Amino acid sequence: QNALGGYQFHTDPTGLEESVGNYGWLFTPAGESFSPSTYLPNSVERLCWFLAANQGRLLRDLLGVVDLRNINHENICCLNTAVVIAIFAHRRQQLSSLLQELKQMNDNE
Repeated sequence: QNALGGYQFHTDPTGLEESVGNYGWLFTPAGESFSPSTYLPNSVERLCWFLAANQGRLLRDLLGVVDLRNINHENICCLNTAVVIAIFAHRRQQLSSLLQELKQMNDNE
């Protein structure tokens, strides 16, 4: 297990069982260090956990939507959101680990 921004999450897909969806997305918090509201559906805490646990996958998918040949008014929001995720990771001093995670995902594909 790794800690990211105070959130515990599994990084080894073999230990996730039914909590892993398509393409490695994490949907179920695992661990005892969360507040009880993290386990409730439709809570802000659950959303925060989901975004922290899936930050690399979200960034990968957002960057995969846009390339230099097809930037337009319909997909520029994906690029803007990717930049915001990178800025927040930088503020939390997690940008280098996020970029390493992206590189590892790219190497695994």
